[in-house]
Amino acid sequence: MPVVKSITTPIIWVLALLVGGLLLSMLSKRKLLQRAGWYSILLGVLALLAFSLNPVSNLLAYSLECRYALFPRKTLVRLMCSLFSAAACIRQAGFVQRPNWTAPATLAGTME
Repeated sequence: MPVVKSITTPIIWVLALLVGGLLLSMLSKRKLLQRAGWYSILLGVLALLAFSLNPVSNLLAYSLECRYALFPRKTLVRLMCSLFSAAACIRQAGFVQRPNWTAPATLAGTME
């Protein structure tokens, strides 16, 4: 399923157009394939510009916002509390090393 989701994003199609156009325009010896590669590059750049415009990107984001509901505020608060408590536990367990700011900085100390 992750492969299907990655194919549905617009940037994958734009990259496919750009890479395919570059390969066609550089590696083919036939004039018709070189022209098709050039048009593919042009179409990829125009699609990238179209997807970067605010109305188009807002339309894509709006369809996602309509499909998925917002989390309730109570769930978000509970998630933030568990996140902060997990960060505190990690720090107390000693997984996070604090640097020694009082020691002089040496190159040998950074290589350890």
